[in-house]
Amino acid sequence: MPDVFDDVGAFHIKFGLTVDEPLQPEVYRSEEMLNFRTKFLIEEAEEFRDAAVGGDLVKAVDANLDAIYVAVGNLRLLGVGPALGRALWDLVQKANMAKVRAERAEQSARGTAFDVVKPPGWVSPEPAMRELLAAHGAIV
Repeated sequence: MPDVFDDVGAFHIKFGLTVDEPLQPEVYRSEEMLNFRTKFLIEEAEEFRDAAVGGDLVKAVDANLDAIYVAVGNLRLLGVGPALGRALWDLVQKANMAKVRAERAEQSARGTAFDVVKPPGWVSPEPAMRELLAAHGAIV
């Protein structure tokens, strides 16, 4: 079964968008592309909020799935394919699973006890991500 990287890659191929590997950070050196992709993510977040406030479960789910699609598209445009995407995901997942639930809003930079926070000794995935990206030819 294809994963989301494959699905979004097929979408990009269909519409002539860049999906070539190796990594292509220059894609986001275009101000037009950067602005477009950023606004696209914000649009989906706003659609989720509007749907949730309006009590529309279908639209709320759709907006979240669209946001995932756009985010994976951003990665594909950077040249992050399925295997590299999975490896990067695993690093982020491991780091996120090492976090703890905030007990009080004051513990959260976002000001809510719904948040999860970095406990003492938490290790960022970014150094390992940097090494992995560099091993795949990215200048990081």
